[in-house]
Amino acid sequence: MVGMTTKDIAKEIERRVATRLGEEMQTKIFGDSKAPSKPEKLSLWVKEAMDRMDALVDYETRSSIMRECGANCANINKRVVEAAKKRRAKHRTNEEFIEAEMAKPQKGTRLEKSGDTLILTYTPREWSRPMRCYCGLMRGFPSDSLCSSTYCHCGVGFVKMWWEEVLGKPIEVELLESAISGSNECRFHIAY
Repeated sequence: MVGMTTKDIAKEIERRVATRLGEEMQTKIFGDSKAPSKPEKLSLWVKEAMDRMDALVDYETRSSIMRECGANCANINKRVVEAAKKRRAKHRTNEEFIEAEMAKPQKGTRLEKSGDTLILTYTPREWSRPMRCYCGLMRGFPSDSLCSSTYCHCGVGFVKMWWEEVLGKPIEVELLESAISGSNECRFHIAY
């Protein structure tokens, strides 16, 4: 991730939890230990934190926190968004842009359209170096482990910010499947 280390990403999630729920809850969710450096240990630390957040925090609040983290990630990785906006500018309409993206999807993705909705699929297991998740926090996630889809609402926030910036209008995104929670791919429903 450009501009942020995995430790920075972990700290950002902890900071957002503390801001929304208080420092006591942040400690209950993340414990007293700092995020580990080694990829597998870090991903398991995140998984355990998500399990505790699921047990302690209602669905809407925890998914909202993670969506905020994803929007922040999209802001930090502005060059990815700006590259997409440049591709969009080559087309007269959003529909033409979407057709072009479907014909030649970005590496590691697939895009399908039905009416005014899209299905965006991330394919991290098909990457040149197969992985469970594109996020640096979960790249070391063991193949025999599962993580709560709560974490994947970060991806929802990223996808929402990306598409809103590129299409220039509000959209809605729903997580359909997640590679770290049992699927082979991550799938997002996008209503625009």
